[in-house]
Amino acid sequence: LSPSIGGYALLGELGRGGMGVVYRAEDPSLKREVALKVMLPQFAAHPTAKARFVREARAQAKVEHEHVVAIHQVAEFQGLPYIVMPLLRGMTLQAALRANARPPISEVIRIGREAAEGLAAAHENGLVHRDIKPANIWLEGRRLRVRILDFGLARIAEDTEATEGDDPVTREGSLVGTPAYMSPEQARGMPVDGRTDLWSLGVVLYQMAAGTLPFHGDSAIGVLTSVSVDHPVPPAARNPAVPPH
Repeated sequence: LSPSIGGYALLGELGRGGMGVVYRAEDPSLKREVALKVMLPQFAAHPTAKARFVREARAQAKVEHEHVVAIHQVAEFQGLPYIVMPLLRGMTLQAALRANARPPISEVIRIGREAAEGLAAAHENGLVHRDIKPANIWLEGRRLRVRILDFGLARIAEDTEATEGDDPVTREGSLVGTPAYMSPEQARGMPVDGRTDLWSLGVVLYQMAAGTLPFHGDSAIGVLTSVSVDHPVPPAARNPAVPPH
């Protein structure tokens, strides 16, 4: 890979996801560091995968909110689409929960509220995230301010360019998301709206409060079955610090 992409000097790799790699890079015009997410070549060769990557950028760029990661630019370099985002300091909620599986209830409430505010802004723009989980919730800086990451699975609820039936990127019946955090409707491949994100956020809140996930299984199918039929133990039964209300 070139030491620069679209004029951005690559300074090091920050991480890899399902379809892309994220680099720490320098903005040549503003002389500031940014995060640059580039689609991996093996996926960029597939038009539908490329469309999903670009859709992630378009979806996030529509939402201007303090609890959603901003998109500065979306462009293409030698056939590879890339996204330019702020370089965030901090960690994912997933990493924070590995260090402390049951944070103080005051933090559970604050993180939940800030994530809900970010999701509300996305929903107002007609966007459904569909993959809310601790790995996609960033805790930024000393204050650990919530930033929602990765709208790669988002769909435009009111898409004027394509209907659900003829959109290969988000075709009805395709299963996208993470089983343990999916709503039953999403797990069944049914059409979903913003309420599926609220379900997923509820799972995250339960996990933070109780120190464990509400739904379990030995396989993805087992987890999805648990999501559909099981009634989780109240979090207060697992953590006495959880107040009744």
